[in-house]
Amino acid sequence: MNKLITKLSGKILTVCITASIGTQSVLASGIPPVTAPSGGNGGGLIKTAQNYMGDGILLLGLLLSTWSLIRVVSNGITTYGEISDGKATYKDLGTTAVVGVVLASATFWMVTLATEIF
Repeated sequence: MNKLITKLSGKILTVCITASIGTQSVLASGIPPVTAPSGGNGGGLIKTAQNYMGDGILLLGLLLSTWSLIRVVSNGITTYGEISDGKATYKDLGTTAVVGVVLASATFWMVTLATEIF
């Protein structure tokens, strides 16, 4: 029984590899071209790499902003949960919301300024 399974799995693997090689050119014809970086694609290889790196830094900044926004919302939800336990008041929730909005806005503003540098 084990020999039969081994033979069948080998044949199935061979068929899958052959099918994937045969369809690769068909599937690759529909792939869109790679988009150029936001700074442009001209100026040589080094300039193109710098432009891609600038886009990567922008992406990291946006991820940082997203993380800070998630933390602000999480802290607000935690504070709201503490209100029912009697550990916090609605004044604490309001303070958390105001400070969180200022923090998230400042983070997004700094990322926007950083994009102009790169």
